[in-house]
Amino acid sequence: MLALISVGLTAVGGFNLLNYYSSLALAIAGGILCGFAGVHVARAALDDGRNPFIEAAKFAAWCALVPAMILLLNMVRVRNCAPVEGTVFYLFTAALSMLFASQVGAGLGALVRRRWLALVLMGCTWLAWGAWDIHHVLTQPAIFVFNPFAGFISGAVYDDAIALDERLVLYRVANFALLAALWALYAAAFDPGTRRLSLRYALSSRGRVVGAGLLAVAVAVTLFALRGSIGYEVSRDDIVETLGGQIANERVTLIYDAKAITTTQAEALLDDHTYRLDQLAEYLGETYPDPVTSFVYGSVDQKRALMGAGRVYIAKPWLGEIHLNRLAYGHPVILHELAHVVLGRYSDSPLKVPTRLGVVPNAAVVEGAAEAFEWDTGPLTPHQWSAAMRRRDIAPTLASLLGPGGFYSQSSSKAYTVSGSFIRWFIDTCGVAAFKEVYRAGEIGQTCGSDLKGLSEAWGAFIDGLEVTERDEALAAARFSRKPIFSRTCPIKVARLEKRARADAASGKLSSAAEAYQQVARWVPTDPNKRLGELSIRAASADAVEATNLYDSYAALDGRNAPTDARALEYVGDALWRAGDPTGALVRYQEAGQLVQSETRERNVLVKAWVVAHEELRHPLGRYLLGHVGGSTNDYLEAVSRVHRHALVTYLRARRAALTGDHPSALPLLEETLEQLDELAGEMPLEQRPRWLPYVERESWRLLGLSAFWSDQLDHAEHAFNQYLTRTTDSGSRARYEDWLNRIAWLRAYR
Repeated sequence: MLALISVGLTAVGGFNLLNYYSSLALAIAGGILCGFAGVHVARAALDDGRNPFIEAAKFAAWCALVPAMILLLNMVRVRNCAPVEGTVFYLFTAALSMLFASQVGAGLGALVRRRWLALVLMGCTWLAWGAWDIHHVLTQPAIFVFNPFAGFISGAVYDDAIALDERLVLYRVANFALLAALWALYAAAFDPGTRRLSLRYALSSRGRVVGAGLLAVAVAVTLFALRGSIGYEVSRDDIVETLGGQIANERVTLIYDAKAITTTQAEALLDDHTYRLDQLAEYLGETYPDPVTSFVYGSVDQKRALMGAGRVYIAKPWLGEIHLNRLAYGHPVILHELAHVVLGRYSDSPLKVPTRLGVVPNAAVVEGAAEAFEWDTGPLTPHQWSAAMRRRDIAPTLASLLGPGGFYSQSSSKAYTVSGSFIRWFIDTCGVAAFKEVYRAGEIGQTCGSDLKGLSEAWGAFIDGLEVTERDEALAAARFSRKPIFSRTCPIKVARLEKRARADAASGKLSSAAEAYQQVARWVPTDPNKRLGELSIRAASADAVEATNLYDSYAALDGRNAPTDARALEYVGDALWRAGDPTGALVRYQEAGQLVQSETRERNVLVKAWVVAHEELRHPLGRYLLGHVGGSTNDYLEAVSRVHRHALVTYLRARRAALTGDHPSALPLLEETLEQLDELAGEMPLEQRPRWLPYVERESWRLLGLSAFWSDQLDHAEHAFNQYLTRTTDSGSRARYEDWLNRIAWLRAYR
């Protein structure tokens, strides 16, 4: 059976090689099959006078070996970037799960006279352990599980940075301590003459064995008592104690990492949560009556260790909890996760989410609803992103997203965006009351005068009627180019390597970062996006020759898009400028500036092109733009401003102050920037003005609004945001700063 399962896995993306996913599937299957088989093996071994545990272990070894060989042989047709690491995953999860199960089964087969009863007890043991873990996941914040019959279950579908660590090693030590106690019980108390357990037999002739068994029990009990500290079964109290910070009002309790988040920042986040709850109350026409608990972790690694999801945000509506990484005030994901909790009141399922058959969550409705209320997805709205995807023929169909398992067969960005667009359209078309009924029912049936097919067609007609530019399509092609996690090559290993490369680059270990990116590119040779990492390192190293060669190899690949082309050209320009070739850099920047890209990237490349073309500013601002400034960056820019009175110099000083939180310094600098930009615009005809000028003007108004907001000058902030809204061309950005205006109005009323 395990061999057949393995053959089946070779046809399933993500599970078709030896890695975490296939190991988990085989651990779950082998953890029960080897337990039942262990009972039969033990009975046969006793009949032949052999040790039942040794025979069951041999059987488990064969059960573990055959699937592993099948998946390793599949490397002939499927690339496996880390066969050694995959084998280690398999050993610590599937293989040891099969061994553990076989030993439990052997023990029951040897110690229980009736075979049928031993089999029943084996099944009950497996179910009881699973029930314990399910209860823990349902009642505690953690989403991960360590189970002796299944190994390690990460719990987060979209979190691809899964790694084995000391927790699993210590957990397996605890498992073997339990087995040692079982072996000792058998050795001490099993009378071969009567083939029954005998206390007299144990006390008369097996004192040392009994002592060893008691020691094993002590080890197992000790590790179980320390499970929260070790990290393989973390409780809510463990998390609260580790984070250490807590603040609350009548509607929200915020539990935060006191070492990474200041009290002032926590108070701001508490206000942010309260504002988002009021937004949801306005959307839904009623206030959520129960208090919400929000856990805010200090880092991705801390969150992954304590509750299981690193880069993924989590809500548990049935517990009234959300779990967030440390994030900036105003981040839209707070609204997204709170929506999961608030909408839970409209679901009749025990988990407080729409489900099929009362068990399986309908992910398209669950996540689509949260996305529909969040509605902050960058320069375009979810409606526009969906329209752009449909123009490029890369959008998933609603039928596939709403079908069983279809949501997870798509990349998360596509699935969330299209589902969110549809639910938002449904609410706007059919009303909040109809939406609440859909959420309660768990799926979209006959509602709003139509069935799902009719609603899908109506939504599609609405989306296709939206105006979408070529720029929007190009941005969508770049944003939604990532494959679903189970369709990627070596997703876990690649994600871990990229994380290491980013950390090395941030700490100045450029050679190590380049080697990691090179390895990623070798494993995923046809993905042009995987070439940008090393290209950025070559640019930072001023290696113009290698950067140019890398760009040529990147440009030869299929599947590129304009925004990534622009980024690649900018990196080459950076390398040339650093290497002392400003003319070559200018050519690359000008090429990049002609391509479609995000406004932030376009503003950066236009500023670089203008600065590198003006000799008087090339050296002082080049040092800043390329990251060559030593000592205090603020002091350096201030010194430059004393020599060069120019709008760009003032803008860069202002931007630096605003982004580092020095808002009292940023405010007058931003006002001065806007005055200088007006002077610059007035000095030359429209056709001669620098292309970067309107971009920098928009960004200055945006930053002015934020700095005024954080300086508690709400009227000033309101004026700045309104000025930004009159200048921005992106509807998604417009929606975001209209939300900031609503926030200002809310603060005036709330205070």
